[in-house]
Amino acid sequence: MSFESPTLKFDRRKAEVLRAFDASAWLKGAVAQLCAKDVEDAVKDAELLLDLMKLRSDEVFSHASRIAAAGLKSEKSARHWWFDAVAPRRPVAPLFLAGPPAPLRPKPTMTANSTANTANAANSQGLLMFESEDEAARRAAIDDLHARTALYTASPVVDDLLVRLGWPSGTARLVDPSCGDGMFLARALSALLAARPAGFDPRGQIEGWEIHPIACIEARSRVAGILVSHGWSHARAATLATHMVHNRDFLTEGPTTPQWDIVAGNPPYLRAANVPDLLRTEYSRHVPDYAQGDLLHSFLERCSRTVLPAGRIGLVTSDRWLFNQGASRLRENLGQRLSLGPRRLVLTTTHQD
Repeated sequence: MSFESPTLKFDRRKAEVLRAFDASAWLKGAVAQLCAKDVEDAVKDAELLLDLMKLRSDEVFSHASRIAAAGLKSEKSARHWWFDAVAPRRPVAPLFLAGPPAPLRPKPTMTANSTANTANAANSQGLLMFESEDEAARRAAIDDLHARTALYTASPVVDDLLVRLGWPSGTARLVDPSCGDGMFLARALSALLAARPAGFDPRGQIEGWEIHPIACIEARSRVAGILVSHGWSHARAATLATHMVHNRDFLTEGPTTPQWDIVAGNPPYLRAANVPDLLRTEYSRHVPDYAQGDLLHSFLERCSRTVLPAGRIGLVTSDRWLFNQGASRLRENLGQRLSLGPRRLVLTTTHQD
């Protein structure tokens, strides 16, 4: 009989929940939040969540039993009635769930005015544990942004770009500023470990940033899988992956001074008019006006500031910014800090009409 360790069982079940079509958005978000915590804190939060859910369940059954005893409804229909008619109107503290779990939010439509979409999405998903209304609105905006921009890169393209960047090279440090599901990180890590002796610790040489919590979990899982395949224990690999991949916004929380030898990735491209209003307002406080027209412009500008003087930038991008009049000031400013060529800046573009 084969034995499945608790770590493998947890990873398998977590992946099933995140992929499940019928798993609600609030559940996936709760899983993402728990997985981002230290183990001890996650266990405490999970125990509290289970306790609160039991109390909520007891409350529902108690109401339903009284209604059924009075002969007004069957107990089953009373439970549904309580959820549909009573629960949504009850005042609920921020640490509780606002009403019953909502179904998965459909992929948002691509409209210029996303304020209403973001607000509706936050209301339909309810509040996660310990989440304020502002946090719920931001989570909905991030989900909206992710749905519009999550276009990932195939491994052969990643491998080719890393070779052109000369990765790995000595103690060079690499960052992916919008790592998505972690393909760039995983391929860079594989190349680095293959070129180093067994037991080499890659800490500090590879780093990823990802704003979307579930994508961040996927990236960490991918990185941890590479480490396990090179002999690391599951627990140690998971810990290191958490340190390597940050669930943070590179544009608002990332550094603005040179940090890395290599910047590699596939940054999002989305016109500013289609960026959720909440995030667009945040970015306007951190991004120069000449780089606010498109998310790609914002990432290009920030990457140009965070690469070291002798470093290299290799990004998979659309080609609009190379020719559009609206990006002329961006090109001018990038040209003052970077040069085009295999030694300084590697551009891999895809044509868009």
